[in-house]
Amino acid sequence: MENVKRKENFKLVYFPNCLARVLADNASVQIYPDFLICVNGRWAILEVNGRQHNLPDHAENDNNRRNRLAKAGISMFSYSAESIRFNNGEGAEKVVYDFLEQLNSIKS
Repeated sequence: MENVKRKENFKLVYFPNCLARVLADNASVQIYPDFLICVNGRWAILEVNGRQHNLPDHAENDNNRRNRLAKAGISMFSYSAESIRFNNGEGAEKVVYDFLEQLNSIKS
């Protein structure tokens, strides 16, 4: 994240592998996102998914997490581990740029 070059000035804070408690619909859920990120005051989660996330149980759990976070006003963007490892790790930079573009496109 530190090496990201952007044309416009932006402020970025991120928390890797942190504990997050989501309070929505009168329920509290504890999750451990891969990256909880704030860019210019907009919060989102970047998830890196291995092959196990393609299994039905994992896919359902991921969808439940995504819905719970959306109710709390936080978007979750998922990327495959393969996309990050692409071209000897150069895919990680592409994923970060894609994440930033998607986060930037969310209407406040």
